[in-house]
Amino acid sequence: MKILFILEYYHPHVGGVETLFKNLIERLGLGGHDITVLTNQYQGTLPKLEKQNSITIKRLPFKNRYLFTFLSIYSAVRLAKRHDIIHTTSYNAAIPSYFASKLTGTKALITFHEVWGKLWFRLPWISFPSRILHYTFEQAILKMNFDQFIAVSDYTRKALINHNVDSNKVRRIYNGIDYAEFEKRKNLKNLSVPTFLYFGRVGISKGIDIILKAVEILIRETQNFKIRMILPEKQDSLTKRVVEIVKSKKLHNHIFIESSISFSQLKKTIAQVNAVIVPSYSEGFCFSAVETMAIGTPLIISGEGALSEVIGGKHLQFENMDPVSLKEKLVDAINDQWQETPVKKFELEESVQSYLSLYNEMQK
Repeated sequence: MKILFILEYYHPHVGGVETLFKNLIERLGLGGHDITVLTNQYQGTLPKLEKQNSITIKRLPFKNRYLFTFLSIYSAVRLAKRHDIIHTTSYNAAIPSYFASKLTGTKALITFHEVWGKLWFRLPWISFPSRILHYTFEQAILKMNFDQFIAVSDYTRKALINHNVDSNKVRRIYNGIDYAEFEKRKNLKNLSVPTFLYFGRVGISKGIDIILKAVEILIRETQNFKIRMILPEKQDSLTKRVVEIVKSKKLHNHIFIESSISFSQLKKTIAQVNAVIVPSYSEGFCFSAVETMAIGTPLIISGEGALSEVIGGKHLQFENMDPVSLKEKLVDAINDQWQETPVKKFELEESVQSYLSLYNEMQK
């Protein structure tokens, strides 16, 4: 098959969406399919055209993803004429994909990672006008008549249907990981101080504000802990805000911020901490949690969105989305008081095969 992926960001950009599509696209390429990726050249050092065997990556020179939303439509239409299927993702890439599909008759599917709805009005670090604009934009995409909507969890599937997407067009395909890349380590290395880890991008939904406030509270009770934060190397406005809060609140003796590290080093770091913290206000799936489970490190989670659906093994779930609840679970973790449930697995090969089956169905 000839498959066109239209994505606002692609590898080496960091994030769960990028992980999904990198894994999927590379596996499809190995299977002999002809793949084109239309994406954003968010860094000038990235090549505008890149070929990797049967995969062609075409990057348009728009550093702003909102420019990509509208200025990529011409390229999307031109490429869609030469492909059998368009596969896109929420949010910004949905616009050029939809127009390309309707103008060329090429069938299109969209993978929806999360549906926030009114959550837009409860998240921190975002202005009211921005809340309105993002909420309206999301509602517009939900009304677009894509041939198929893919939900990455049952939670997201229900959210799509609750927002009036035709249930006959919604299919759940879990994201998957290659478990061969993750060495399970059962024996925690001896740590002189209880150490916790947050890693990933800094987004308004990620609950980093809750971590910062929980640390303020916990400092009053004990000095015997530290939190490592591994954040993207490129500091956007939110990352700078986190760094400034750590400095102004004098949290730097307990919170240690590091830039992006290699994937290999990240896996070692995950294996060496007491727990990974995932305090998100919402998660459609959560690669960081699933990867942490694969390594065998406990998790402290909010349980919001799909987190309670995908999580197993040793973990703690705080009851309320507030710093006091998180602080209490950090204390439980320091005292080695864990809940334990069966570990869940999400195999990459199953995810790829599910997408292939859907592509074939759509061509009939």
